[in-house]
Amino acid sequence: MNIKNSDFVSYCDDALKLIQTAFTENNPYDLLITDLSFDKDHIHQKIKSGQELIHEARKIQSNLKVIAFSIEKKPKVIDDLYKVYQINGFVAKARNDGKELKNTIKKVFNGETVIPQEILNSIRNTSLEFKDYDILLLELLSKGWKQSEIEEHFKKERHHSGQQKLHRKKIK
Repeated sequence: MNIKNSDFVSYCDDALKLIQTAFTENNPYDLLITDLSFDKDHIHQKIKSGQELIHEARKIQSNLKVIAFSIEKKPKVIDDLYKVYQINGFVAKARNDGKELKNTIKKVFNGETVIPQEILNSIRNTSLEFKDYDILLLELLSKGWKQSEIEEHFKKERHHSGQQKLHRKKIK
């Protein structure tokens, strides 16, 4: 792909140091390609995920192009990569990932945001799953019940059904 300079590191902290140094020396990187999760080992790291690396790298170099290259399949996680971390592309690790990565790099450098079709489909088709607890809580709130009344109701339900203790959260 005629890339003259590239660096590969195994740890996010090392990647961030390189990004900081290159930016300080007025020779910033054009692209960061990162996985999202990493196996822990004996070397202590401040940055423990690709999302954290993207966030920290963008603090240094806001215009850095970012491609996430991961086995991640959860639509919400991938959707957040675009919405929260504003990545430029996502490539799923798979059989033809080298070809996909190469195509994604080209498109990103042409100014495109690259969202694979299967990811778009899964994001669009993801529905929120409500548990019985969630539905009941929403029903009680919609009826105007106060927090103390809701708490008392759940305490009684727990007592009668022998369910595990529900953790109290403040309702505003």
